[in-house]
Amino acid sequence: AQVFFDASDRVSESSVVRNTSQNLLAYSENFSHSDWSKGDATIATSSEIDPFGGTGAYKFAVANTSSNSKMLWDGATVGSGETWTSSVYAKKGEMDVLQMITGGVNHAGGVNHANFNLTTGQVTATGGGAIANIQEFENGWFRCSLTDITSASGTAEPYLLIANSNTLGRAAAYVGVVGEGIQIFGAQFEESLHASTGTDQIV
Repeated sequence: AQVFFDASDRVSESSVVRNTSQNLLAYSENFSHSDWSKGDATIATSSEIDPFGGTGAYKFAVANTSSNSKMLWDGATVGSGETWTSSVYAKKGEMDVLQMITGGVNHAGGVNHANFNLTTGQVTATGGGAIANIQEFENGWFRCSLTDITSASGTAEPYLLIANSNTLGRAAAYVGVVGEGIQIFGAQFEESLHASTGTDQIV
């Protein structure tokens, strides 16, 4: 819950109390966990310093030269007409484009995706009714987020994919190089118009 404080750092007597969003991704800082299904991809702890100065970064890399490299979280139950945002911190490695998708349940505007260039800090493609955002952090890290509205009840499945171009289509196959990839840290999936601050991840 969220409350408000007065000038003396006490909870204000006139404060409203309201719910804040909750990150539904279990093991959202542990991409090696079995809750994250890997497809044509490898994941390994990284020597890169994470966005907050720690050692929680992972290397997300290509494992098949003729497919697409993706990581899928097992999913969360959502209702129709809800607004959900998935987010992750990412940094370029040998490759520099991240693609995000929320699969499973149908979304307003059709199937969604967004591509994020981790060199220029730009959203380079979107599909469906997706709203994408990228925010720069220190040491080459960016926080990438994808927001969409569900058009049916069901199971939402956030995906992370490595893309080989700014304009790669949704989950499109390409010829990659085994071992090349990007750095990632701290994913979230929450019922919200935007990615919330804070971590609140289960590790």
